[in-house]
Amino acid sequence: MAEKENGSKKNYLKVTKQVLLGILIGLIAKGYTLYLKARAWSQEQNFKGKHVSISFGGGTLKATITDHRDYTEALEKQIKALQKTHKSREVIKYALKQAIDGCNFVTFEAKDNENRFIQFWTRKGKLDHDFPMSKSNGLRPYRLAITGLLTNLDFVKKSLLDERFQTFTRYGRYFWLEKEDKNLWRLKAKFDKNLDLCTKYTYFALKNVLKVNPKKIVIKIG
Repeated sequence: MAEKENGSKKNYLKVTKQVLLGILIGLIAKGYTLYLKARAWSQEQNFKGKHVSISFGGGTLKATITDHRDYTEALEKQIKALQKTHKSREVIKYALKQAIDGCNFVTFEAKDNENRFIQFWTRKGKLDHDFPMSKSNGLRPYRLAITGLLTNLDFVKKSLLDERFQTFTRYGRYFWLEKEDKNLWRLKAKFDKNLDLCTKYTYFALKNVLKVNPKKIVIKIG
C-alpha cells in the first residue's frame, strides 16, 4: 500500500513539474514574442522621426521615446566627448553604429573645411557611401585615390560584374559612378552593415586621401 502511495506521489510530482515547465516555456515564448513586436515597432518609429529604446526589468517592459532632433543633438555631444578620450577609429566605429540605428546619415568632416568630408546614408539600416564630386566642393581630384582605396579593400567596379554575381563578390563589395548633372558626379559604394570595414575605409580616406587628421574632425548625424 505504501509503495502505491509513493508511486502516486512521484507521478503527481512528475506531472506537476511538466505542467509548470509548460507554463514557464509558454511565458518565455510570449515574453519573447512581445519583445520582438516591441523591437519591430521601435525600429519603425525610429524611421518616423522618433527614437524608441526598449528595456525589460522587474517583469515590466518599458519604452522610452525621444524626438529625433533631441536624440541626434545628444548623440553628437556624446561623440564629441568621446573624441577627447578614445582613439579615432573607436569613435568613428561608434558613430557609424549609432547612425545605422534609425538615423538618415553620418558625415565625418574636417573642422577647418566642411568640403573635406566622408559621408554615408544610413536610412535603411545599412551604410551606403556617397562621395559627391564637383568643382565647387573641390573633391574631383580625389576620385582616383578614393577608387584606389576601395579597390585595395577588395571592392570591384560594378560595371565589371555580372548582375547575378554582384552579391557574391567579396560579400557584395562593389562601387560605381553616378552622374547627377554636368557639374556633379557621385562615387558610391555599399558597405552593408560591415562596421569594421567601413571604419577602416573612413579612417584611411580621411587621413591618407583627404589629408584630414581623424582626431580633428566634426561628426554629424541626422
